Amino acid sequence: MSVATEISRIQTARNTIRAKAVELGIGTSVDTLDKLATEIEGIENRGAVSAQVQEGDTYTIPKGYHNGSGTVSGVAGGGNYNLQSKSVTPTKVQQNVTPDPGYYGLSDVTVAPIPDSYQDVSAVTTTVADVLTGKVFVDKTGKVSTGTMPNNGAANKTLTAEEPSYTIPKGYHAGTGKVQIVPETKTVTPTKSEQTVEATEGKVLSSVTVGAIPEEFVDTTDATAEAGQILDGETAYVGGSKVTGTMPDNGAVTQTLTVAAPSYTIPAGHHDGAGTVSITLEEKTATPSKSAQTIAPTTGKVLSKVTVGAIPAAYQDVSGVTAAAADVLTGKKIVDAKGTLVSGSMANNGAVSGTIDGLTTTSYSVPAGYTSGGSVSLTSDIEEALAAI
Repeated sequence: MSVATEISRIQTARNTIRAKAVELGIGTSVDTLDKLATEIEGIENRGAVSAQVQEGDTYTIPKGYHNGSGTVSGVAGGGNYNLQSKSVTPTKVQQNVTPDPGYYGLSDVTVAPIPDSYQDVSAVTTTVADVLTGKVFVDKTGKVSTGTMPNNGAANKTLTAEEPSYTIPKGYHAGTGKVQIVPETKTVTPTKSEQTVEATEGKVLSSVTVGAIPEEFVDTTDATAEAGQILDGETAYVGGSKVTGTMPDNGAVTQTLTVAAPSYTIPAGHHDGAGTVSITLEEKTATPSKSAQTIAPTTGKVLSKVTVGAIPAAYQDVSGVTAAAADVLTGKKIVDAKGTLVSGSMANNGAVSGTIDGLTTTSYSVPAGYTSGGSVSLTSDIEEALAAI
C-alpha cells in the first residue's frame, strides 16, 4: 500500500470521527486527529447509573456515557422515614444487606465475628502426601482435600541370615511395630575337616563357641624353622632334630640413596635395627618459559619440592580467541589461538551519515567495517505530508 493511499484512508476516518464529535457537541469540523482523540478520551464512562430520589428531591444525571441500563426511582416517605437495624453473619459469599419492605433504609448493620468453623489457613503448608489417608484438611487456598499418606499401622519384621535387611515402607507407623532378630548360640568341636556353622532357619547367630582341640590331636613337630631362618651359630630343634643356623648376622647396615643410585638391596640375613637407608633432600624453583625445562637435583641429593612459578603476566591463555584479521580494526594487532601475531584488516569508516525521507527512501545501508558513530536521520517530508491531513 502506498503512502498516498494510506494518507487518504486516514483522512476518511478522521472526517467520520469529526462528524460524530460535532454531533455529540464535543468537537468542531476542523479538529485534527490529535484533538479529536483528546476529546473522546475525555468522555467519562458512567456505565449503568442507578439512584433513588426522596420525595421533593431531584437527581442530576452526570455527564458522560451511559449504557442504557441505569434507573432512577422515587422512594415514598414524606419525610417520616422508618429505618431498620440489621445484623449479619459472615459467609464465604459476599452479602448485600438491604432493608426489608416497609423500611426506608438501614439505621445500622451489625457484622458478627467470623464463625469458629472458619479459621485462618494462610500459614498451612501441608499437601495431601503429608496427611494420613482418609483424613480431611483445608489447604492455604481453602480447598478441602483428603490425605494420601499410607497408613502402615504396626509394621513387624524378623531379620534372618537369608533376609538381613528390611526396607521400612513409606508412610505412617503406629509406633508399635518392631524389626527384630531371634538370636541363638551354637557350639562346635574342631575336627580335621573345615566346618561351617550356620544359624537355624529364621534365626541369627549371637555367638559360636569353638571347643578346644581334642586331646587325641597332638602337635607332632617341635618347630617349622630351617637352617637359613636361624641366626648363624644358633641352634634349634626342628622335627625332633637339632639344627644349626646359617643366617648371616649383618649388624647395622647404612646406605644413602641418590638419583643415580635410587635403590638399595638389603642383604639377606639378620639386621640389628640400627642401620639406616636415607636420602638428602633439597628444594628448587623454576620459572615457566616457552621451552620445556628439566629440574634435576644436585649430585648426591633428592628433590623434596620444586616450586614452579606462575606463568609470566606477558603470557595469557589465547585458546578461546576466535577473532581473525577481518574481525580486527586495521592497524591493530591480536594474537590468535595458535599464538600467531595477526594484523587487523577491518575497514575504518570513521563517522558515517545518511538520510531517509520515508516516502521515496525507507532505508540506509551502513558500509561494512568499523564506524565511530555518525547518524541516519529522517527528513521532514513525511511529517509535512501527515501535517497536511
